[in-house]
Amino acid sequence: MKKWKKKALVSAVCVVVAGALVWNLFSYQKYDYSALLPRTAAAAAKEFEAQGTDPRVKDMEIAAQNDTLMLFINPKTTEVAVLDKRTGKVWYTNPPGLGSGGNAHDTLASQIDLGYFDSNRNTEQYCTYTDSVQKKQFKIQSVDNGIKVTYTIGTVSVQTDSIPKVLTKERLEQILAKVSTEDYKEAMQDNYVEDDKKAGQMDFLESAKESDIIVGKILKGFQEAGYTSKDLAQDNRRAGVKTSSEASYFVIPLVYQLQGDQLSVSVPTKEIVEKGANKLLYIEPLAYFAAGSTKDQGYLFVPSGCGGIINFNNGANGGKSSSTYMQQIYGDDPAAGKDVRTEVTEAARMPVFGIRKNGDAVFAYLNQGAGTASVVADVSGQACPYNTVHPRFTLRTTDKIQTTQADGTSGEMNIVDNALYHGDINIRYCFLTRKDADYSGMARYYRNILTQSGVLKPLSKTEDVPFYLDIVGAVEKTKYVMGVAYPGIVPMTTYGEAKTIFSELQEQGVKNIQMRYLGWFNRGINNDVPSSVSLVRQLGSKGALQDLDRTLSSKSSRLYLDAAFQQVNGDTGHYQKAKQSARYLDQRSVETALYNRATLSMRNTDTEGSFNVVSPNALPDIVDRFLPKFQKVGVSGLSLRDLGSLLVSDKKKSYPIDRSAAQAIDEAQLKKLQQNRPLEIADANTYAWAYTQNLIDIPADGNGFDLIDQTVPFYEMLIHGSIDYAGEASNLNETQDADAQVRQMMAYGLMPHYLFSYQNGSVLSDTAYQTYYSTDYRTWLDEATANYKKMNAVYAKLRTAKINEFRICQTGVTETVYDNGISVYVNNTASPVTIGSVTVDANGYALGGDRS
Repeated sequence: MKKWKKKALVSAVCVVVAGALVWNLFSYQKYDYSALLPRTAAAAAKEFEAQGTDPRVKDMEIAAQNDTLMLFINPKTTEVAVLDKRTGKVWYTNPPGLGSGGNAHDTLASQIDLGYFDSNRNTEQYCTYTDSVQKKQFKIQSVDNGIKVTYTIGTVSVQTDSIPKVLTKERLEQILAKVSTEDYKEAMQDNYVEDDKKAGQMDFLESAKESDIIVGKILKGFQEAGYTSKDLAQDNRRAGVKTSSEASYFVIPLVYQLQGDQLSVSVPTKEIVEKGANKLLYIEPLAYFAAGSTKDQGYLFVPSGCGGIINFNNGANGGKSSSTYMQQIYGDDPAAGKDVRTEVTEAARMPVFGIRKNGDAVFAYLNQGAGTASVVADVSGQACPYNTVHPRFTLRTTDKIQTTQADGTSGEMNIVDNALYHGDINIRYCFLTRKDADYSGMARYYRNILTQSGVLKPLSKTEDVPFYLDIVGAVEKTKYVMGVAYPGIVPMTTYGEAKTIFSELQEQGVKNIQMRYLGWFNRGINNDVPSSVSLVRQLGSKGALQDLDRTLSSKSSRLYLDAAFQQVNGDTGHYQKAKQSARYLDQRSVETALYNRATLSMRNTDTEGSFNVVSPNALPDIVDRFLPKFQKVGVSGLSLRDLGSLLVSDKKKSYPIDRSAAQAIDEAQLKKLQQNRPLEIADANTYAWAYTQNLIDIPADGNGFDLIDQTVPFYEMLIHGSIDYAGEASNLNETQDADAQVRQMMAYGLMPHYLFSYQNGSVLSDTAYQTYYSTDYRTWLDEATANYKKMNAVYAKLRTAKINEFRICQTGVTETVYDNGISVYVNNTASPVTIGSVTVDANGYALGGDRS
């Protein structure tokens, strides 16, 4: 072959290879998740038919009823009420007896409050009472077991644009001749007058627009005459009239249906209509459902951390704080772009809230759309005389981008997402019997729902409670050779050293050890994308890792290898940012970092502590590639550091994925990962509970918001007896009071949890993980052993029991009541206390109950 042919062939091959590489790098394959989403059929609606009235609910008509509940509606105001036949209690969507007038009244009388982005990029509000009901822009229909109310919210001036502004006298008479209803004809004749300057020209009176009744009659007159949009266009063209619609409104339906002892409230988002330049941002349905007045006694339950109680009228709105409680369900969305945090808070991992009022209670859970929701709560104050808790659903997100003006000055500009959320939204309001009318009853009720749906399953009995042991393996650290920096590896604990730590714990009497090994692959604890699996050689061989696994298994313990799937190190050749990263609204790749308390920022100057956030679109492919490679490692247990905890949307313009869709994708990956292997999940949201019986780093605090009066272990009350769990590692806890930690573990049923390393934590200085300075196992071995023995002595007989009740006996004293008859009393005060026949030492704990 001639040289020029060889060169041409080589060149062609190079071009093909280069093209393939470029295509692989930048091509974007869309993951079809549609089959994962719930399919909800639209409720068939028909003309509203009232089923009578009941003297117990004044000014309302019966819309539906079943054996437990009656649903009422006021057809003039669209206010709704539910009567519980078991108790006779009536629950109103709006406070009864509001009177009339004023902005506060209009908001209190509304079924939906909403926020929108106007044409000037400002955020404004509408409410259904002012912007729909008073304008008579609503329709009530009957559906199975309930009603559907469709609100048209805003300015519907488009009606007048359907009326010709100018007609010849002859043309008007032709149209009037076809109108048979005298009322309509009279309205048309009265509101067209002859122009003073143009004989024979009939002008439509602008004053008619002020009356919806008159406009309605005129429109019906034109309809009766067979007047079409084509006729309107021709008449406007002949008269030289140019119309520009001033209409700006939203159409939002709200569906109420009775289901057993629940009221199901849905927003069919696919039926939402946006007309005009305004962009819908969020909706708050039933913001005043079951609201408590200044005269009522009770509290609000919110999902802050492990659970929080806000007492009615606690003075926070005029005293200790002016801020409303609001937390996003399932934690902040990294793609929302919020990298500055003024405080570190436990995320709201549960899609729940509730209200107890005068001995009765309503519990609510977000059945669909929780990923887009926040829970909002406030107490009575100057702005509003009611105590309220309700959801807010974000249907469209906004962000700010930096801009530079022509004169060189910089500023910010609001941008808004084009995509409107069209997933399902459903809230279930559950009316509790009086014996269940408190936060403990709410927990029992929701736990039963989760059990019946298969999310929670009973634990198998074991002789000993688990001890959760995290091991720090490899950590990346910048090293230097002759002044030249390079990314080095610090082996904090080799596989052999982890075996030594395990053996020493065993010798001290610690059993049922659940070991999570951090930093075993892909360059250590901040692993890169796990589509590939490469063991860190500095920790030992694959054989040594498998030997560690066998050693634990032989002692009724288990090894879990930890992996991050959603926040990964992108500074390697494996990660393809263009294809795999989630996007902010401005289309930048989403990045996060370990929280920096000094700067209040989620950004980090240490590259070892910064992460690229994986798009939910890329996640299934990564998991599919990971599974066969992990299988070859030869260790069955897998620990998930972020999957099941971090819920990420993707704002990519060509293929946006909202948080509800992301949740469905995440659950599908959890299901795949769970097959044939045990999972341990960190800081899990409720939707991840179905895939594990081991949870660590669960919320065990209520965040201490000023508005919240009391923390309660609602999270723990749901899962105890179904999932083994532990809170934050004790040696990393800000409260370095071992006795106080044990008391909280006793009260909440938390198992011991420690983070150990073989090397001293001081070698982690100048890394993103220097907070692990206190991990040397020798320092903590005695404390960990002692705490385990204390917990095992009490909870070996309680591990499979359910928490029936959590009582606050007095300030600093609690009782945790289990369904096997045993109670655990905890005294956090400096004096002994006696509860019934049980005396609890100062700063101590004791067992009581029927079978202690």
